[in-house]
Amino acid sequence: MTGNNLTTVGPASPSERYLSLDALRGFALFGILVVNIQCFAMIFATLVNPTSFGDLTGLNYWVAMLTHIFAASKFITLFSLLFGAGILLMTRNIEKKGRKSAGKHYLRMMWLIIFGLMHAYLLWYGDVLVSYGLCGLLVFLFRKMSPRKLLIIGLIGISIASLIFVVVDWSVPHWPEDLKKMSAQSIQPDEETINREINIYRGGWLDQISSARSDRAADSPQRISTDKDPAKDDVSVPELPPGDFSISGRVITRDGAPVQGPWGWRPLGWIALSILLFGFLLERVGMVPTIVATVFVAAAAGREFRFQEVLVLAVLITVFCVGAFSYGLRLPLRLFGGF
Repeated sequence: MTGNNLTTVGPASPSERYLSLDALRGFALFGILVVNIQCFAMIFATLVNPTSFGDLTGLNYWVAMLTHIFAASKFITLFSLLFGAGILLMTRNIEKKGRKSAGKHYLRMMWLIIFGLMHAYLLWYGDVLVSYGLCGLLVFLFRKMSPRKLLIIGLIGISIASLIFVVVDWSVPHWPEDLKKMSAQSIQPDEETINREINIYRGGWLDQISSARSDRAADSPQRISTDKDPAKDDVSVPELPPGDFSISGRVITRDGAPVQGPWGWRPLGWIALSILLFGFLLERVGMVPTIVATVFVAAAAGREFRFQEVLVLAVLITVFCVGAFSYGLRLPLRLFGGF
C-alpha cells in the first residue's frame, strides 16, 4: 500500500527481478561452497596448505589444484560484484518512483549484519554477511558516481590490498621468532592442535558453544610473552583470521584459563542502534549531524564514555568524511539538511 509518505516494504516481485543476475548469484554460491565444504570436511589450515591434513597425491592433488585455480577467491569476487549490482538496481527502482532509498537500504544492511552476527556466533565462525553488511553501509554513497570513477576507486582499493600483501611478505624475515612460530603454526598446525580442532567439530553445537571455540583460531591459542621471563607473564591470544568471530566471549586467556562473562548484549544494542540512526538521519539532516550523532551513539557501547574524547573522535571522523567523500570524491551529499 502506498500513500503520500507510507510504503509497504517487501520482496521484489517477479517482474522486478533479473533472472540472469539471480542465476549468476546461485552459480556464485555453489562455487563458494566448493571452497567452504573443504573447511567442513577438514581443518581450516588446508585452505592455505593442503598438506596440513593428509597428502597431496592422486585425487587429493587434482581437487586441491582445481579448487585453487577455478574456485578460490573467484566466486566470492563474482558474488561481491553481484552484491554491488543488487544495491544499485534496488536503489534506482525506488528512486524512479520518486521515493528515497537510503532508509530501506540501511534497514536491509542492518538486518544483514544481525543475521551475520547470529550466524557467526551461533552456527559457524566463517561468516561473511557481516562484512557485506558493513561494506554496504559505505558503498551506498558511491552509487551515483560515473563508471570511470568507480573503476579508478576499485583499482586503487585492489592495489592497496596487493601492496599490503607485498609489504607483509617482504617483512617476514624481520619478524620476531615468536611471530614466525605463530605464522608457521597457522599454516602447519601440530598434531595436538589438529586433533583438538577435529574433536571440537565432532562434539556438536553445544560442545562448541561451551568450549568457546569455533575454529582452529580460537581452538589453538598462541602464547605471547609479555615479560622478560615467559614463566611470569604468559598471555594466550587466539590468531583470528580475517572476518573471524568467536562463538563466545573468550578472546584472550591468561595461563590457558578462559575469561568467563555474560554476553555483551548492551554493546550490540548500541551498535545496532547507531546503524539504524545513520540510515534514518542521513537523508534528513545531512552528513555532518549524522556522523556526529552516530559516533556518540556507537561510543555508548564502550565500558567507559568520556565526552571530550568522543567529541574529538566525532570531529576527526567528520572532517575526514567531509574531505574524502564531499571534496575528494565529490559525492552528492549535503553536509547539512536533507536530500
